[in-house]
Amino acid sequence: MLPSNSPLLFLQQAPKSCIRHGVAQAVEPVSRTRMAQPFDKELLRKIDLMSPEQLLSFKQVCPTDLKHYMGVQKAWIEEDIYYLGCELNRPPTPSQIAERILTGKQSRRFRAYYALRYPEKVSCPDSLTSLH
Repeated sequence: MLPSNSPLLFLQQAPKSCIRHGVAQAVEPVSRTRMAQPFDKELLRKIDLMSPEQLLSFKQVCPTDLKHYMGVQKAWIEEDIYYLGCELNRPPTPSQIAERILTGKQSRRFRAYYALRYPEKVSCPDSLTSLH
């Protein structure tokens, strides 16, 4: 039995058809997000078109409401774990989850998403204001 706060519990609750049939493999990354509202989907499309240098520039952004930032980040990571399971057609191992989080560009995408989605909750250097 997994603890109630385990990211793997989220994957266990995923629709079995997604894992069995690899649904996520056929869906564009930007449209895979289950939590995204229409505004968020457009924002994610914009982020996906950014160059690696533009994404890296969001590293300078500092959240001003850490509790909110961590809550949104947790949901983002849980969703990414869900889709990793869909891509693998099985629950991912802890090492696969760690590799995805540490080596993928999801953390850069998340920082850009958070800064653009919640501009009132970040302190933003002047160099990034042109990206809004």
